[in-house]
Amino acid sequence: MLPLRVAIAQRNMHWSIAENVGSAIDAINLAGANEANVCIFPELSVTGFHRKIRTLCDLGQLDSAVADIGRACRKAAVAAFVGVPTLRDDRWFNSYVCIAANGERIGCIDKNGLTPAEATLFAPGCQRPVMSLLRSRVSAVLCREIEDTELITTQLADQSVDLIFWPGIMRPDPQGATHQEPYIDNAHRLAARLNAYVVQANWPNSLNYPAESAEQGQSIVTAPTGQTLLRLPKAESGVGIFPLGSSQYDWYPD
Repeated sequence: MLPLRVAIAQRNMHWSIAENVGSAIDAINLAGANEANVCIFPELSVTGFHRKIRTLCDLGQLDSAVADIGRACRKAAVAAFVGVPTLRDDRWFNSYVCIAANGERIGCIDKNGLTPAEATLFAPGCQRPVMSLLRSRVSAVLCREIEDTELITTQLADQSVDLIFWPGIMRPDPQGATHQEPYIDNAHRLAARLNAYVVQANWPNSLNYPAESAEQGQSIVTAPTGQTLLRLPKAESGVGIFPLGSSQYDWYPD
């Protein structure tokens, strides 16, 4: 049985839904043309993760965007995980939505551990569901949640997860240190605790803090042993495709 082929869409963030969705569809088409099974995207990939998110939280526009991505998935025969605000019970959630290769939406994972800024718009999730996808048991942790090792381990311990996607926006600390490497240590720890692959999809640029973009990107794949398998280029926009478990990848720059 061939290993799962994963495409990480580490492509530049844009201000508008239309631009981000157009970029996502291009990435899905590229993934399909190169025999990937699933294409994963960063946190809030439909809107972009920036200070104008609130103005883009329009249910009609977001539903239309996810439908467009679903049609691209069906045409390319590729599943996708996309970051998008979702609305339930009059509350917005920062969600990671799974779209199957037939274009159907099959589940979503809400961010539990919000930052104070995110909490002014989004409600916290309270569960971490696991989905069956292409012979894999899949869940996700969103951005800074990678720090919440004990909570995530408790949530997933009895669910036989073997693949965790990690969408985020990792950027240098304004004071000069980087958030990135402590987060990587946490990813290694989580992978080893759950005996699961952890596959990051990171934005390669920041619209809120463009000067800090130079250290972004570098999406990382961690093995169940807790060791780094591969990292995509720093501050470069493109798509990386690889068989899960390999330390080699093909890079397709924009």
